[in-house]
Amino acid sequence: MVTRRRRYAGIAHFPEALSVGSDALGLTEEVKIGQHKVRLTLPVFDPDSEKLAGPPDERLLPDSVESAFSDAWGYQSGGDLYRVGAARSSILLVPASNMATSDELRRLGESFFRWFDIVFHWATAWSGELVRQVGPKHSSAFNVITDGANIVGSGVSLGGVYLVGVPLTRDQVVGAFRRASRGEHLPPEHRLLLDAQAARMDGDFRRAVIDSATAAEVAIASAISDHLRSKKLTDAFIENLIKRAGGIIGLVDLYVGLGHALGVSKNKLMPELSEVRNNAAHRGWIPTDDIAKTAHRHARTVVGSAKPLPAS
Repeated sequence: MVTRRRRYAGIAHFPEALSVGSDALGLTEEVKIGQHKVRLTLPVFDPDSEKLAGPPDERLLPDSVESAFSDAWGYQSGGDLYRVGAARSSILLVPASNMATSDELRRLGESFFRWFDIVFHWATAWSGELVRQVGPKHSSAFNVITDGANIVGSGVSLGGVYLVGVPLTRDQVVGAFRRASRGEHLPPEHRLLLDAQAARMDGDFRRAVIDSATAAEVAIASAISDHLRSKKLTDAFIENLIKRAGGIIGLVDLYVGLGHALGVSKNKLMPELSEVRNNAAHRGWIPTDDIAKTAHRHARTVVGSAKPLPAS
């Protein structure tokens, strides 16, 4: 006999706040987290309290729950930037005698953090700002309301991640949620740019220039592959051609030879990106912050030209 699932209203706690614009407040989106379909609704701005509040819903949370989590929704950071820390959730779950120990709810919580990791990296790439591990651990990914208005949690914890950035648009929030639901990770060249940013912020300038140069190399190689596949050339031929290019500068020559532009000259890329990466990677040389900053700027230009992110 198949156990009938029941819809549980609750709250989904983001590992750390997402920075969004006012047009994203109140957004409702159906997402897939692990094997579960979950309806998430972002909070709205309450002008009376001047902070974010739980969104209106056809399945209202009990007043005691609204009160207990009144500070979880987030706040206005200034202007049109809001820090959203939680969303109202609606989930179909198999009822259990003790939902607090439900394996299904626990697995959902574990899947949620993997899902949010994808959301977070897309959001960070669009915001264009730095990333840092900070903040307290969170006791649960989800709190759901059982019979009698009891509150149970999924019991998973994760260190917080701080995102400083320009506000995400409604379309970008939707794009991040949908990509995470499909398991579509941020492309590696853009992830490497984020890694380089984080390394530079932490003072690891050697890692910053290595990741910056790798991001540029991956982006150019991928763009060359896309171009040549459109010409019906075989993957084996393309792979061999890229290997023979011999690194960033060889790939730049090949890419430009195919009729493309990168937005930064080879005369700058060679000494300020390629050579500093080689010295850092093969000689253990530690560059300065200014050198790492320049390398990252060039890499960002190359990646933006060769493999730009979609707008949302």
